[in-house]
Amino acid sequence: MFSISDDQMDALFGYIFTIDPNVDREKLQKKDLTAYKALTDFMQKHCKVSHYVFQVMKCKPEMPCNYCNNHPPRMQNFDQLHWVPDPVCIQGADGERYREFSEVYGNTTTEQDRPSLKSSVTTSPADVVHKDLLVTRKVRSYIQCSDCTKPRCVYSNGCLTPGMTKALEDAETENDYVCGAQLFPGDNPHSNSVVVRESVSCASQIEVSYYSSPRTAFQPCCIHCGKFEDLVASTDDYLNGYKERYKVVRPLCQSCKDIGKEPVCWGVNNVSRKRKH
Repeated sequence: MFSISDDQMDALFGYIFTIDPNVDREKLQKKDLTAYKALTDFMQKHCKVSHYVFQVMKCKPEMPCNYCNNHPPRMQNFDQLHWVPDPVCIQGADGERYREFSEVYGNTTTEQDRPSLKSSVTTSPADVVHKDLLVTRKVRSYIQCSDCTKPRCVYSNGCLTPGMTKALEDAETENDYVCGAQLFPGDNPHSNSVVVRESVSCASQIEVSYYSSPRTAFQPCCIHCGKFEDLVASTDDYLNGYKERYKVVRPLCQSCKDIGKEPVCWGVNNVSRKRKH
């Protein structure tokens, strides 16, 4: 893998400053970008961000774009240039396979067939090694996936030390963690004492331990997508219908409800006994 040189980095920022002179080179984390309106507008019109690749493309010649029309001319046959497509699955005679690049290039694709979004996840060898750690009573914190933003439980035998907490904050700030990955690299002193469950993907629901930790009460989030906002109210008639039938009803957001997802529930209530009382 080749790293970018200082001169190349300066040249890159030269282009960025042309787009938005207010950009601060020291503040380019995801949370900072919203402050740069010109840059975010440019990215919305000219960039495609996916799990595997970040793409930038000039807009069409007929678009009234000051940047694209006044900087190095578009390459020959620009009209034949398209975004690099996402993986696309099809069901064949020998089972599921991914389409060839030539079959999907030039078509509009989505990330729905991305391998890491598949709900079927095999048990990670690391989870077998850490099975005594991955229990509800040892949940100490959580970290959000930098891709899907779902919170994933962080487990440790004891309370997190200041050093552990700092390492966890650094991992989240630097967008180092994604669902299914190791929390810390093997050479990190906390790699075997502070862990996450690795047998998950971005398609996996929020762990039960997130809601039932006896030591830490986390902010409620939708069990399907992990969203903290826009949750269906616990007093809503829709949820009350489930609470009458089940002992445990996990939070659900309005967006997931609108697309037909139901609350995840456990423990059927004994309706006949309730009626006698």
